[in-house]
Parts: sequence; structure tokens; C-alpha cells
Amino acid sequence: MKKKRLILWRIILGILIVLNIAVIFGFSGENAAKSSQTSGSVTEKVAEVVVPDFDKKPIEEQKQIVKKMEPPVRKLAHFSEYASLGGLIFLFLLSWDGAVLWRFLPRLAFRQFML
Repeated sequence: MKKKRLILWRIILGILIVLNIAVIFGFSGENAAKSSQTSGSVTEKVAEVVVPDFDKKPIEEQKQIVKKMEPPVRKLAHFSEYASLGGLIFLFLLSWDGAVLWRFLPRLAFRQFML
């Protein structure tokens, strides 16, 4: 029973890792106009939640707020994409026996630094 649960856990994590990579590639493949539009709409939603009385402010002031907030929101989005991928990969690796993990982890780390 425990073995089946572990295999199911690995399959779910594997699927989530592939989906996360697909999302990263999907966003990376957007042209500048589409990326800016996506980022602007997300930033506007964030501003509605974070900035008090955002909806009551004049349109020009709303645009300035969104323009000022956009770079940090984009950076946070990029960080979140890669942090979630790293977390999923870490959980996937933890699902194996420690001996297996410690046998392959130094090789992976070395390969990353050598690229």
C-alpha cells in the first residue's frame, strides 16, 4: 500500500513539474506586446487589492500606479515560477531513498555550475 502511494505521489509531482515547465515556456514564448498586456492586467488586479481606493482614483493616476508597480510584480512572478519549479523538483527528489538522492545530487549541482 505504501509503495503504491509513493508511486502515485511521484506521478503527481512529475505531472506538476511538466506543467510548471510548460507554463514557464509558454510565458517565455510570448512576444513583447502580449507579455506586457498580461503583466499590465495582473499588475492592475494587484493594485486593486494593495492600493487603497484604487478604483476611485482618476484614470491617469491609476495608470501611473500600475506603471510604477509593474516591474516588481513581474520580478515576483518570475521568482514564483522558478521557486515553485524548484520546490516541486525538491519534493520529487525527496520521494526517493536518501542514498539515491545523495548519489545524484552532487552530479546535478556540478552540471549546473559547469554549464
